[in-house]
Amino acid sequence: MTPALPGSGLVPGFAAGLPTHTLVLHAVVVLLPLTALLLVVCAFSDAARRRAGLLLPVAGLGSLLLVPVATSSGEALMARLPADPGIAAHAAAGEAILPWAVGLALMCVAVWWIAARARHPLGQVGGDGAGAGAPGPAAPVWRSLPARSAASVLLAVLATGAAVGTTVRVVHAGHLGAQSTWGYVVDMPAPAGEGG
Repeated sequence: MTPALPGSGLVPGFAAGLPTHTLVLHAVVVLLPLTALLLVVCAFSDAARRRAGLLLPVAGLGSLLLVPVATSSGEALMARLPADPGIAAHAAAGEAILPWAVGLALMCVAVWWIAARARHPLGQVGGDGAGAGAPGPAAPVWRSLPARSAASVLLAVLATGAAVGTTVRVVHAGHLGAQSTWGYVVDMPAPAGEGG
């Protein structure tokens, strides 16, 4: 049985002999920026939206679900470590990722939903105006946003903002975490025979 870190709830404290946080954070650091990139590409390209299909909302929601796991396991790990301002700054930066990840996930779902509605309208209106229920060509009740409509441009801008903001937050938290973990290496003398 893997011991749980204090306060970690359902997240095991260690996995493969390492604190769970050190493993989960890599998933967050990789998946959130990749999801952000996918979102921007899909926000600006109809072809990319069609190809991505369900991958876009699944990536957005999956990445979002990893953030609380990373922060919870990080808080539990922090409770086992001596107080350190660098770790506290990293923890605060990690907490700041969640609202951005929520925005990213919402934008992933919105971009996907609009593309899905364009392919499969919510309903069809039949008839040619000659009377109720009269046969005629079907017209979609809900149409896709035109490629250059103000709403589609606004959606692309919001998606880009969520993607950039999320990526900046992830990089900032990751940098602070790496500094607090590996910052001492900068002050170490190079081994004999190595330049530096």
